[in-house]
Formats: sequence, structure tokens, C-alpha cells
Amino acid sequence: MLIGKANMHELGMGITGINTYTGTPISPWRAGHCCGGSSSGSAAAVAYGLCPIAVGVDGGGSTRIPASLCGLVGLLPTTQRVGKQGHPTSFTIARIGPIATYVEDALILHTLISEAGSAGGIPPLISLPESLYTGESSDRPLAGLKMGIYWQWFTDADDDVVEACRQAVTRLESLGVVRVAINIPDLELMRVAHACTIASEQCESTNTPYVSKKWRRQMNNDVRMGLAMARTFTSRDYIHAQRVRRRMNTHFKKAMANIDMIVTPTVPVTAPRIHPTALKSNVIDSEQVFTVMRFMLGPNFLGLPAISVPVGRDSDGLPIGLQLIGKHWCEPLLFKVASALERQTREYTAVPGSAINPLTAD
Repeated sequence: MLIGKANMHELGMGITGINTYTGTPISPWRAGHCCGGSSSGSAAAVAYGLCPIAVGVDGGGSTRIPASLCGLVGLLPTTQRVGKQGHPTSFTIARIGPIATYVEDALILHTLISEAGSAGGIPPLISLPESLYTGESSDRPLAGLKMGIYWQWFTDADDDVVEACRQAVTRLESLGVVRVAINIPDLELMRVAHACTIASEQCESTNTPYVSKKWRRQMNNDVRMGLAMARTFTSRDYIHAQRVRRRMNTHFKKAMANIDMIVTPTVPVTAPRIHPTALKSNVIDSEQVFTVMRFMLGPNFLGLPAISVPVGRDSDGLPIGLQLIGKHWCEPLLFKVASALERQTREYTAVPGSAINPLTAD
């Protein structure tokens, strides 16, 4: 049963969910903090207990970021796994995926939307029991799997995030996963190329009848500024960005040649506090944007699947997520590993319920 549309950061162009026109969802864990974005309303609805599952769209972490900051499960599927009918923006980067309280719920929704909207020839998902519960009675249900760790990602984050994610890695090792150190070069180059690509595609999508000129003039200030900057990219810039994409594909294939997945913190910080002026002006904190998106871009840019699972909380009780990045079409493996990890960190999947009234919190 569909219960309604969720609010979000306008056009998906932000990581806070702040929207001066339609309202800003507030973190269910602590008043005055954001839910993350851009699929902020979807995550808030699930975290507040208004619904068990919701749909998000992820072009640079927009499903995984709010899932992590709200203590939920969020999936970015392999490119073309889910159809894009009704979502015309960021056509080579953004994908539709589920946000849910539990891994099993995320798998159920993902299976439904994949079957409804995928292109022909897409490898099918395996059955629910086989993907989640094989080896459940074993002490080491994930034996034989290898996870790649790029250790710079585990130090380039807040202390509480680093500690929680390191403990999660230890838990995965106890389940049988072997840890392998990897190296991924040219990450800053990829960040710039991703920005050029997604901005150019967003800009192009707003130059269609789908978005009228009158509506563009009514956009939030940060979105209008973002689109204005996007219009400065040239076709040559876009072509160069696609050359970088091919280069990064080679880097990631090499890094993942002898492993099954890459493990990172989902977000290097917990839910940021909302500055009071931002609710009125939509002021952009560029440094905050780059920080929150730090570990997000590879899967989006290269079409890889990734899932975020809650694994801890910081000293203020705000959720922390761990990200698993898989090879193309390997969502079943990600769900299996995420489910096994979830059983080890069950205390962190409980949502706060009615601790904060979403209609009155500020």
C-alpha cells in the first residue's frame, strides 16, 4: 500500500534535506540535526516508524547517506538493475533503491522494484531464503569471502565513526571474512569527474519540458546556484570526465580482482547540526557537502552496487553506518553479508520511534 510522497532535498542536489519551500525533515535521533539527503523524507518516514520501507534515489549517496545518518539500511543497486521511469535526472549516475529498517525489508522492496522496472537481460536476484539465511547456523557463515580495506578511508573520519567501523570489520572477520589491504589511486580526480558528470546531467534534465522556466525561478537558492555553476561545464569537460570514468573503472577492477567487496565507513561524520539560518536561506556549506560525500562517489560513478548497514552510535547517540561495495550484479552477496553483520549489531538497528515529534521538532 502506497501511503504518500516523501519530502527531499530539491532535485536531489544536496546532502542535508533542507528545503525552505516544502519543509525540512528533522533527525529522529536528535532535534536540530538533519536526516541527510537527498532522500531525507524517505529515511525520516522509516526512522520515525511511519512506514516500514521507502524508495530513495542515489546519485552521490542520496540513499546511503540518509540511511546511515538515520540508523537504517540503504541500497544503491547496480546500474540498470532498476528502471528509471519517472526519474529523468542524472541518467548515467543516479539509481533508485530501497531504504528500510532491516536488511530483509530492503531486499523485499529491491526485488519488487527490480522485477518491475529492470531492462531485459539483467541477472535476476536469488531467492530470499538462500540470499539471507544460508549458513545461518554456522559460526562462520561468510567463510571464504574477502573484503578489501583502503585504510585511508578508515582514518579520514571522526573518531567515533572510525572506532565503530573498525569494530564492524572485526565482526566480519569473526564471521569468516578475510581482510585484504587495497589501494585505489586518483580518488580526487574521480571526485571532480563525478561532479562534472552529475552536474551536467542535472542541468540538461532541467532544460526540458519536465521543468518549466517558471518552476526553475522558484527553486531553493542552493539548487539555483548549483545549476548556475553546472552550466559553466562544457561538452569537452563532460568528455574528459568520461575518460576519467574509464580510468577509474580500471582502478576499481584491479583493486577488486581478488576480493568480493570493499568495506568503508558510509559517512565520515554523524548527522550534522542544522544551522538556524539554513532553514530560511538554504545556505551551502561546501566543506560539509564534500565531507559527507567522501566515500560515496565510486559506486555511483562506476555503476557498482553498495549497501549501508547501521553498526554503531557516536557519543551523542547518533547512528553510524558501514558501507559494503560489491562488484556489478552482486547485490545478493551484499544482502547476505549485510544480513550476517546485522545479526551481530542488532542493538543498532532499533529506531527511536516517537522520541521526537517530526511535526514539531526544529
